[in-house]
Amino acid sequence: AFNDPIRGKELTLSQVSRGADIVFHASGKSGSGVFGAAKEKNIWAIGIDSDQHDEAPCCVLTSMVKNVDVAVYEAIGQLVDGDFKSGVQEFGLAESGVGYVYESKNEARITESIRIRLDELTTKIISKEIEVPWK
Repeated sequence: AFNDPIRGKELTLSQVSRGADIVFHASGKSGSGVFGAAKEKNIWAIGIDSDQHDEAPCCVLTSMVKNVDVAVYEAIGQLVDGDFKSGVQEFGLAESGVGYVYESKNEARITESIRIRLDELTTKIISKEIEVPWK
């Protein structure tokens, strides 16, 4: 349901009916349906790719961002240095390839104490003290 807001809303409502109070979407344009359901059911939603706060200020807790600029900068740097290698390159937390939005418009939602805890968890993930499954 990557490009289907109606299905995004249906799936979100289904998750809410099973007790979800926060829904993280990674579903492109279907996210507008997720936001609609979040607003309707008064729950939080987490956006994807860029800061989606302005799409649903009522209910976007934060957004997971892909820092594509970091990957592009690294690739160009490798090319300039003459050591570019084709193939898959991963840019996670350790490489600053992903993160979350924290700024003035959502700081009331993500308090300083929560941000400190998120930073602690980020450090543990980077150091591999916490292993995040991904397959």
